[in-house]
Amino acid sequence: MQKFNFSNIIGYSLHFATFCGFFSIMFFQPHFLGSFTQVFALFPRNQVICSMHSNRFSRLQQVLGCRQLFPGVLLENVFDPHNISAVMRTCDSVGIGTIHTLYTEHPPHNHTGFRSSAGTWKWVERVEHADTGSCIAHLRKQFGRVYAAHLNPKAISLFDFDFTKPVALVFGNEQKGCSSTLLESCDGAIFIPQVGMVQSLNISVACAIFLYEALRQKFTAGHYNSPALPEQ
Repeated sequence: MQKFNFSNIIGYSLHFATFCGFFSIMFFQPHFLGSFTQVFALFPRNQVICSMHSNRFSRLQQVLGCRQLFPGVLLENVFDPHNISAVMRTCDSVGIGTIHTLYTEHPPHNHTGFRSSAGTWKWVERVEHADTGSCIAHLRKQFGRVYAAHLNPKAISLFDFDFTKPVALVFGNEQKGCSSTLLESCDGAIFIPQVGMVQSLNISVACAIFLYEALRQKFTAGHYNSPALPEQ
């Protein structure tokens, strides 16, 4: 039996690196990519779909069947990429396929925390807004009601709010919360009952609590029993 020594390992490694380099150069040439696209286009769409692993395709169908039209989620001036990604991950888990972001104090960005998102950026769409008035008008047109996650004397307890009807939920900045301009545009506020000394939670945690209470109510009402999205 041939024994591998250190020089053999280096030699094989160099050969493998050379092969990988040659393959990457050939693959990423524009004419090669064009040819690959042309060849792929020769296959009928139904054949491509049928070639997908049956379990994977069934999983996609199951997920689409549970996608919900509401509640909507708006993040106002939430800047930490990990918080945004964690919210996207929660949205995907409860069947929400779109989140809205509003930036009036910080420049918009597309950064997401890779680990905290767990790849959900591929399945959850982000809609960006730059103006509070037009953003609220857009949400009101789509969801009807707009409520902020905010603690004030008139706020409604999370467990007394009806999530079985369309509503958009607004979550504010990590430190300042929702802006006064946004609060004035909302129909009201909802708070999470707490009994500790610190009456606040991380934005992603608060959003998860809201969305899972909404999921509980919607599950009980049978909203997940049949597809909510229109057939396309």
